[in-house]
Amino acid sequence: MRKRDLGILLLAAFAIFFSLQHEGDFSFKEAWFHLSDEYPIKYEAERLPPPVVVDLNGDGKSEVLVATHDAKIQVLEPHNRRVDEGFSEARVLAEVSLLPDKVRIASGRRPVAMAAGVVDRSYKHGEIRKQVFVVVTSGWSVMCFDHNLKKLWENNLQEDFPHGAHHREIAISISNYTLKHGDAGLVIVGGRMEMQHHTSADLFEEFMMSENDGELHHRIANEKEVSGNGTVDLRHFAFYAFAGRTGTLRWSRKSENIQAQPSDASMLIPQHNYKLDVHALNSRHPGEKSLYIPTITNHTQVWWLPNVVVAHEKEGIEAVHLASGRTICKLHLTEGGLHADINGDGVLDHVQVVGGNGAEQTVVSGSMEVLKPCWAVATSGVPVREQLFNASICHYNHFNLFPHGDFARSFGRTFDTSTLEVATPILVGRDDGHKHRRGSHGDVVFLTNRGEVTSYTPGLHGHDAIWRWQLSTGATWSNLPSPSGMTESAVVPTLKSFSLRSHHHDKEVIIAAGDQEAVVISPGGSILTSIELPAPPTHALLLEDFSGDGLTDIILVTSGGVYGFVQTRQPGALFFSALVGCLIVVMGVIFVSQHLNSINKGKPRASTDYR
Repeated sequence: MRKRDLGILLLAAFAIFFSLQHEGDFSFKEAWFHLSDEYPIKYEAERLPPPVVVDLNGDGKSEVLVATHDAKIQVLEPHNRRVDEGFSEARVLAEVSLLPDKVRIASGRRPVAMAAGVVDRSYKHGEIRKQVFVVVTSGWSVMCFDHNLKKLWENNLQEDFPHGAHHREIAISISNYTLKHGDAGLVIVGGRMEMQHHTSADLFEEFMMSENDGELHHRIANEKEVSGNGTVDLRHFAFYAFAGRTGTLRWSRKSENIQAQPSDASMLIPQHNYKLDVHALNSRHPGEKSLYIPTITNHTQVWWLPNVVVAHEKEGIEAVHLASGRTICKLHLTEGGLHADINGDGVLDHVQVVGGNGAEQTVVSGSMEVLKPCWAVATSGVPVREQLFNASICHYNHFNLFPHGDFARSFGRTFDTSTLEVATPILVGRDDGHKHRRGSHGDVVFLTNRGEVTSYTPGLHGHDAIWRWQLSTGATWSNLPSPSGMTESAVVPTLKSFSLRSHHHDKEVIIAAGDQEAVVISPGGSILTSIELPAPPTHALLLEDFSGDGLTDIILVTSGGVYGFVQTRQPGALFFSALVGCLIVVMGVIFVSQHLNSINKGKPRASTDYR
């Protein structure tokens, strides 16, 4: 074989090898969509909750539950399409209305939170577990449906809240923990309200609907209602606990009460084991459901029963006694940013970063310094004990020189930061050969609306930050202020870490999404795959396994519908890459050996030439 032909084959093999490396062994393909009517949103509180992916009837197939603006819940059947077939419309399996049975009035029936979970105990492995579905509406109606979407019960809590208030935070937790004999499970609803900021048109409309003008002004002026009158203190998180199947109110917590109330010690569950089975109430994502069954072994010293529900609120974390609703402890945290143990020292840290529009209002924790755009500041301790690092998250110099200090500060100021927007940073765990608690120690990843994804890792002894990598991606977006104050066009970016296999947390990757594109990035900073978005997202991307194959899929929520992307694997890509790599090595050896042989044969051939 000629060296020229061998060189061409070698270059072709290199091209195939690098294309396979760039493509990776997985991708996200268009699967299904479900369109809905676009609805103008005046306030952020009017956004519908994200869809819920759940197997309600226990048949092994997941359904997608979607809320609509006309007070309905639709059950979609997500399906797997063959690769490269594109989107196809999802089938609507069922639909249930949230309107009252007798009087069909839509006011106050818009869903604001949804969750599904198991309330019945199951003691047999493999037994079919049917779930219930709980919805909270804007008028504080709590409704529970069975697996066939038949309403089990409904409770209205509107009287506990002042007129004109809307939901600021809301969450639902469903478990099979039972408080009273005869109950089946427990449904806990937590939320915080705030007074609506009215426009002049809204005030005029409410004025025309109100029978008493003085009552209207009284409602707007009073931001806080007296707790002694039985109404909720708007400054605090309110909790309500219901029996799972009947909806009987077991306890409520309308105002904060940290002082321990006298109680029969025999009725309280030991509180030293609450970390084993804890339910998280998150204002965005309800906590994972666990099977609460007490087990006794030869090594068991206590009954492993849950006794605390933890609420991740906007202003901190609150632990509430599960059986009584009593506040056990509360930790106030600065709103926004990332709260995590980023350096593995066991102390809670806080990472702050702002865009250009929030630079004037945000102050660095523990100091009077105003947080500057393009810069991230990490502090340690609650309250703040020390500052760990400050680092730039904007465009980095090519040679990675002067990552800190005055030169870097002046370098960062050369960019226009007035239109800069940032996503909430995340912590991505990294194996450094040492044992750390789950959720502590790792790399902090940032995303700007210019598509810049930057990763830092804590330095030696947890201080300073080491720049790891930065990518310029297509995950860009822009939220320009609207003159009319409408927020229907607001784009919600996504920056999350997730496992490619559902229910497995061994290997996590990063997903960053803007208004037109989403990219999946490895912890080392290489782009694994990209996804073209058909419309700007109005919620963060949902990462759920709706196909039931054990692989994490993606759901995109837009103002005009819901789209599903299924994860597909190319199992032969890695093996084929290895074969191509071996072929490159073999051809390289042949090329070198032919070149050496030609040199050796060339010398005697030159000596026998006749002149």
